[in-house]
Amino acid sequence: MSALAHDLRYAVRRLRRSPGFAVTAILTLGLGLGAATLLFAAVHTVLLRPLPFTDQHELVLLWERDPANGSPHNEVSLPHFEQWRAQASSFSSLAALGSTDWGDLEVRADAPFALTQRVVSSSFFETLGVSAALGRTFRPSDEVTGAPSVMVLSHASWRRHFGADPAVVGHTLSVVGRDEPLEIVGVMPAAFQFPAGTDAWLPLAPALTQVFRQNGMDEMQRRGLGVLYVIGRLAPAVTREAARAEMDVVVPEVPPSSLTALGGLTAAVLFVCAASTLLAARRAVRIEPSLALRSE
Repeated sequence: MSALAHDLRYAVRRLRRSPGFAVTAILTLGLGLGAATLLFAAVHTVLLRPLPFTDQHELVLLWERDPANGSPHNEVSLPHFEQWRAQASSFSSLAALGSTDWGDLEVRADAPFALTQRVVSSSFFETLGVSAALGRTFRPSDEVTGAPSVMVLSHASWRRHFGADPAVVGHTLSVVGRDEPLEIVGVMPAAFQFPAGTDAWLPLAPALTQVFRQNGMDEMQRRGLGVLYVIGRLAPAVTREAARAEMDVVVPEVPPSSLTALGGLTAAVLFVCAASTLLAARRAVRIEPSLALRSE
């Protein structure tokens, strides 16, 4: 201890003689420690902290593949997703998440504000194994044509814009560009932040149906509009290999005339990875193939 105390006194005397060097050294150390702290926090948030999903090892990502264009990871169209969900038996549930940016919801209020929205299938929260902290998540009836427009809030947006008021469930919001208000049916737990930065989730089918209608898209064009990421939860006792084998034969019935429009789509599905890899994707707007393939 005496040697250490001697070295410390010596270091202090030298720093007093060179105040400029002392300030530079202290600032450098401070910046270095700060950067290291931020890096550790980022690694902990993205890689080490458990995901707020139930039984993560059962979650997988599914893609379409296009051999004609040499593309093994294509986003999925709504008609194909609905066909997979109806026919595939290897999964206890399948969910879809819009891969495109749907923009912000501009909420009319005394002090207007914006909510970053994501469109998801009614099975999204159920597939991930998460429940609402307040109210409920989506039901299949929320995706039926003519159903009331509903939304689920993130915990952060609930606190930021609604003062963490539990009476927010059932409240309606008037939104720019929408004829009818959006009813808040639930608030998610603070730990659930997927995709990152989402303020509100809206049902997928009504949003895409409106796009189809506005653009006069026929069935072939709808099947060619790949704008979804698909997440599946494996059924009990089903392996990834068995699920991949099944999905390789669950091929959409594409008329020959539409093969060119769809880029030569043939064997429709590539079953890519265990979605424990969503730990990397949850901090991105898009689930990139390179990240998804890391578990292979």
